Amino acid sequence: MAIEEALRELSEKGWVEGSAAFLGAWELIGERARSVITSLVPKLRLEMIAARSDTTGVAFFAESPPPTTILIGEKTLVAPLATARQLEPVLQAKTLIVPGAAHMIPLTLAAAVVDTVQREVTA
Repeated sequence: MAIEEALRELSEKGWVEGSAAFLGAWELIGERARSVITSLVPKLRLEMIAARSDTTGVAFFAESPPPTTILIGEKTLVAPLATARQLEPVLQAKTLIVPGAAHMIPLTLAAAVVDTVQREVTA
């Protein structure tokens, strides 16, 4: 099953938020970019399996937090702003909201991510 078909099916079942925006972006990014992203799926699957066994809690990172910026799409429901706001003080992080974005921001709206970060850096 093609990624587009799978996302449409998941969206119809209400399991995937923001898939309509993703599908629009998916069609716009071109065949080469789609091929690269699709080729990453097996690696991502393995990384997700490995991550499940990592029981490191947020407290570990809070002890000496690395420089952290939390990116969240203004339309996302997967990682809501409330969650980002809870992580901000723990990680000494700053949350940036990417206009027009939902989930998977760096893949679907890379230019918007760059614009948002540049605006923050120059502000």
